[in-house]
Amino acid sequence: MTTLTREALDKGAAEFCADVLRDEIGGVDAGVKLQLTDDGFWATDEERALWREAACALMVELYQRAGVRACRHCGCTDAMGCEDGCTWIEADLCSSCGGKSSIVVVAS
Repeated sequence: MTTLTREALDKGAAEFCADVLRDEIGGVDAGVKLQLTDDGFWATDEERALWREAACALMVELYQRAGVRACRHCGCTDAMGCEDGCTWIEADLCSSCGGKSSIVVVAS
């Protein structure tokens, strides 16, 4: 009988939760309504963007806890890369996200 260590269980749980968040974020990105309260209050576009940002940050933190390499911006991993494909350009940044905040300076 194989017994899992507490560390292995914690890592497995963190990765599972991150995967669930990834699915939820995908739904929000696809336009699924986001209900913020039990009484039927639906999120505005601004609230959806804030929720997505917070969920993505938590997802990346959970992947890191699980020992899974994840992009700090979009949360992609080796197992679940960006839709258009990507590679690692830094330890925690994929090529799809690397150019999003880049500023190009052209010498005259």
